[in-house]
Amino acid sequence: MRTIATTNFAEPKINVSVSGNNIQKEYASLIEKIKTDERFAYKFLYGSSQKSGMSISPIRSRIINQIYSTYHVKVEPQVFSTVLYEHLWAEGTWKPFESCPKNAAFFSWLSKVAFRAVLNYLEDNAFVKISRARTVANTRLDLLNKPVVYRNAVINDMIEDKKIKSFLKSVYVECLEKNDIKKHFNLNDESYEMMFQKSEDLLKKSLIEKLHCYDDALTDKSQRKILLSFEDCLGVDSIIDNDDVNNLIYDVLNIKPGDPDAKIKVEKFLYDFSDNLPWKAEDKFVWQSRYIKEMSPVEVAAALHNRSRPWVDTRFSRLNQKFHEAINEWWYEMTVFVA
Repeated sequence: MRTIATTNFAEPKINVSVSGNNIQKEYASLIEKIKTDERFAYKFLYGSSQKSGMSISPIRSRIINQIYSTYHVKVEPQVFSTVLYEHLWAEGTWKPFESCPKNAAFFSWLSKVAFRAVLNYLEDNAFVKISRARTVANTRLDLLNKPVVYRNAVINDMIEDKKIKSFLKSVYVECLEKNDIKKHFNLNDESYEMMFQKSEDLLKKSLIEKLHCYDDALTDKSQRKILLSFEDCLGVDSIIDNDDVNNLIYDVLNIKPGDPDAKIKVEKFLYDFSDNLPWKAEDKFVWQSRYIKEMSPVEVAAALHNRSRPWVDTRFSRLNQKFHEAINEWWYEMTVFVA
């Protein structure tokens, strides 16, 4: 085990230089405060507050633990924060904030940025060695959270076969339902799956082998493992709406874009997963009722008869933490990380 110690870094003075950005309104004030309020910026990047929007502590702890689990390299919190600060500050420009997508949750985006910045630092300083060789098998398309114009351009430029191009556009540009695509291309369930796999594989192969400007269209499955997180989700709908989570779960459950049964499959997965946890029947009822069914604490307490709302709140919070730990452990076992 190697420890990246804080002695390699001087505690930085956070300078401020405001640059324009077009991010979501609900996060604009937070980012502006990071840029302009030196004291707040320091507390946000280096502090340990667990309050929402007050520090990166939850993100920092999770990524440090996951890097240690994957590479057996321990990154000190001070180092993590310094690397992230230097990346975000960008010599006074705060330019990385400009890349925060309008349709993405700020902390989800920041988690990705932090992971990449710290992993790049570890690689640049030879603390870890990562294979960069990409294949069809170890990559995945990342198109659905991109603008339609971008998706259309990727398919037009990367695919020559007219039938495959038309098929991919029906999935990623027109976003047709699975049954409509089957009908249009005269496919049954089996031939649809084969056509889908063939088309995606060809697009990934083109993105790997050809010169292009669509770097964000393809991502490494291995890196996605680090980002699996249900912390911001409550209920099946919120999982489906969360790109960071649904793309990963969809991979494992083999759910294709436009699948009308996506919600049913995700719900079944959550029930099956939680049923297999070593919990008492009462605990399973509490977690499933709150998390999957989105019942209110009052409704859950009433259903249990002898439990109060405060008890339900406390119990669900503890169970949810256990669920997050279990789902990440399961994800590690499902993913092969090439190091």
